[in-house]
Amino acid sequence: MFFGQYSHQLDDKGRFRIPTKFREQLGDKPMLLLGFDGCLELYKAEDYYKVIENRFASVDILDRKLAKLKRYILSNSQEVEIDKQGRAPMITVLKEKANIKKDIVSIGVGDHVEIWAKEVLEKEEDELDLDELLSSYSKD
Repeated sequence: MFFGQYSHQLDDKGRFRIPTKFREQLGDKPMLLLGFDGCLELYKAEDYYKVIENRFASVDILDRKLAKLKRYILSNSQEVEIDKQGRAPMITVLKEKANIKKDIVSIGVGDHVEIWAKEVLEKEEDELDLDELLSSYSKD
């Protein structure tokens, strides 16, 4: 399970450091993809492929909405190779779509890691209304 938060920066070659605690769980070639909240997401490769296979293996080609979703997810996914120093290349197109410039924050969110542009995450957290979230959460 991924948890915790780590701040770091892209290096001059556009690589980012994956925190050791995350790296140990992700393996050598995790999948990096554009999330739906404006961040990037890192998944252990086998977990990513299992989800993709289960969700999209039997998509009806006539179901245009699901076909578009499949296209969006797969075209915005990339396997990354982690070097011996724990760095991985930040894919340019994904970096741009997530508004990442230099400062990033990696956070563990259970089954995967999210990578946020620092300023985007700060804005998300500033707009977070915990009382509203807690009131909408019902434990049955």
